[in-house]
Amino acid sequence: MPKSNKVAGKPGLDPTLPDVELILSGETYHLAYDFNALVQAAEVTGVNLLTSVMGEITPQSLRGLLWASLLKDQPDITIEEVGALIRPHNIATIRQAIVTAWFGSMPDAGREPGEAKARS
Repeated sequence: MPKSNKVAGKPGLDPTLPDVELILSGETYHLAYDFNALVQAAEVTGVNLLTSVMGEITPQSLRGLLWASLLKDQPDITIEEVGALIRPHNIATIRQAIVTAWFGSMPDAGREPGEAKARS
């Protein structure tokens, strides 16, 4: 069954997003990044999430990165709700899912961002 992401706030499929699933507290979440989510998260957290993915992860950046990755699928989720999902035992799993979603959201090597992939 294809996953249903929100595209511009409306239900629909967005084939450009990765399908990274993360199960927390028995619920499945879908992670994906777009630039608007990073900006929105930076405004709320004060953390530059572009540097957080590659650098040291702080509690603030982990919560912000997870929140930003969930906004496409759950635009109404609050940062406090996301923070409540993070527990010491699931931090490594969350970090791996964040990295997978982050790199899955990047354009393919050799293509300019926004450039369509040729069909074979």
